[in-house]
Amino acid sequence: MSALLGEAAEAPAKVANRSLAALRRDIECHPASHSFHRMRVLTRMDRLGDGFRALFADEVLLVDADADPALRRLLSFVQRCLPPGGTTKQAAVAAVTKVVSTALGSSGSSNDDVAAEDAAEERFAKRIRELRLPHHGELPVGLVFGCGLQRHKAVLLKYICDELRLCECALVGGGLLTGRGADHLKTVLPLVRFEDGAPLMLVDVVNRPGYMEQASDEIFGLVERAEHERPALASASSSPMSDSVSGPASPTTGASPSVGEWHAAPPVSAVVKRAADAIASAVQSLDLTAACGRHTTYVSHRPLERERRPILEAAFHEVRYSTLALAVTARDEQDGRLRELVVVVPDGAARSVNDLPMSLVFGTCQVTGNSLSPSECVEIDFKNTEVEGEGRAWKLARFARAAFEQASGDEPTTSGVRVRIWNAEEMRYEALEPPSGARWWATVVDSLDLAQPKLARKMGSRRRKSCC
Repeated sequence: MSALLGEAAEAPAKVANRSLAALRRDIECHPASHSFHRMRVLTRMDRLGDGFRALFADEVLLVDADADPALRRLLSFVQRCLPPGGTTKQAAVAAVTKVVSTALGSSGSSNDDVAAEDAAEERFAKRIRELRLPHHGELPVGLVFGCGLQRHKAVLLKYICDELRLCECALVGGGLLTGRGADHLKTVLPLVRFEDGAPLMLVDVVNRPGYMEQASDEIFGLVERAEHERPALASASSSPMSDSVSGPASPTTGASPSVGEWHAAPPVSAVVKRAADAIASAVQSLDLTAACGRHTTYVSHRPLERERRPILEAAFHEVRYSTLALAVTARDEQDGRLRELVVVVPDGAARSVNDLPMSLVFGTCQVTGNSLSPSECVEIDFKNTEVEGEGRAWKLARFARAAFEQASGDEPTTSGVRVRIWNAEEMRYEALEPPSGARWWATVVDSLDLAQPKLARKMGSRRRKSCC
């Protein structure tokens, strides 16, 4: 086992950058991936085979022994260690659970579960930083050997049980259970059944690997409901998945729907629907008029698009350190125009799905001093501007459209610069004509967020040259 972990801990392989459309196609074409994406439940009849992909917030977990040498070696190791006969299914599953827990990284002593969990999170975060995963980049489970979390161990346990036909195994997303905090949204509960008519057993893969206890009535009900809904889901898998509950398909013309919108596909499970209703209720209870300083009414909301979130995160720490970020469309009753506001649930603030402390995010225009939503800030893309290998990338500057237009001068337009702003009325980006000259550079440098100091210095150098 130590040799196996040593090989897995080598320098991580390069993770391919895949388009969201390709990722979506792979999930839709894989029955278990599709079921888990739509329901957050895999029944004992859903075989978790190679090619399985699971979305956990911004993480795309991939289980595929054909493309994952570390996983292939682990599966072979387990197969060799299991005796061909003379042991019960329960003993075999307990042994496999201990192997999985060891391979992915033991959480330490169960006497201090919180400290052990924090240490595991730190190890995993360090590995993710080393991998430098691109957006939509898949995370092969073999790359987290030695630093895996509870969800990775649960998924891997079902994979081995299904591949080696040890017993019937199911998975239930922890976020479906009532009374669970936001931390459980990324947990997965593994359940096993050793014979027909036997109770479902919940397997501990973290604190006491291999320990089993009978599943609660709530968990049993979720699995039973998923098994009844499974035929309907199977027939739906032959058609493309919906992009959102009621909103538009995509914010940018010709672009694929974001993961945020994709997660908002019509839920099959009634439990997931109740969670969505709880979020909607929390958003609609916000006092938008007091926050905006003008009579403002709620219109609709949706998850903040994945391709937009990194841009906002770089300029607003409230978005960066949030469990949930929503784009809320509201109407200003004084002039009748639509505005897009950003609402977040801070990390660690949610105690349960029914208790979501939400707050509105606002910034200040660096030119006029007026309050503005992140969606009302101008975004800029400089040609041939590379900061630490970022290449072309949209940067958010904290100034409003009116202030941007005032920065225009009589000099020629700056070459190679693109500017855009989000149009809340049409739900898409609108291109703007870049202003020009020294006043343009002054406005840009002064308005770039402090999270981009190297870019600001580079633009400041260009500004000085243009003024000479």
